[in-house]
Amino acid sequence: MHLRHLMTATALACCAAASSAATIWTDWTASTANSAVGTLGSTTVNFSGPLLFAQTAGGTDYWTSGTPDPYSVTGRPTGTDIVAIVGGPQTTFTLSFSQAVTNPYFAGLSLGQPGGYFVTYEFDAKPTLISSGQGFWGGCATCLTVSGNNMIGEEGHGVVQFMGSFTSISWTAPVGENWHGFQVGVNAVPEPETYALMLAGLGAVGFMARRRKG
Repeated sequence: MHLRHLMTATALACCAAASSAATIWTDWTASTANSAVGTLGSTTVNFSGPLLFAQTAGGTDYWTSGTPDPYSVTGRPTGTDIVAIVGGPQTTFTLSFSQAVTNPYFAGLSLGQPGGYFVTYEFDAKPTLISSGQGFWGGCATCLTVSGNNMIGEEGHGVVQFMGSFTSISWTAPVGENWHGFQVGVNAVPEPETYALMLAGLGAVGFMARRRKG
């Protein structure tokens, strides 16, 4: 194989290996009327604020997706775990992490209703819209939007991301609704074999380059 082709193939393989690290989502394990707790890899996640329910094992899979896929970038949350809240005036919700998490994802489900009933999450940090689409109760490609620190839904299903390192994220939802749900996740750390593949590929490129010079 020509060196240039080998280098291209190796680079593609390395990129594919690096991108194969999937998003991991919180495994919610217990809840009360005003709290929930779960694990995100080695990090403990605590949620505080009034909740309608939390699915910690089994139940309806609300994370089904349509077209466009609201979870096209991150992959849809695994399992059926979800925390469902109602919102309303004077209510604050907080996610706390036992150790700082980097660039966390926040997947929202059924935020607002069709026909102009908008529900807003007003965060204490600026979210970036990652994807929006049709979820369990419909929605559309533009039904979830971001403006400043706000995530706004009109039957919004999708994912936002907070760039940086966080030990907590808080928000309010001033307009109440029947319920809307969320999950929180992060990019998984590549497995050791992924690093090994990348190093092997780079080593092969270096070896071939030395042979050509010899």
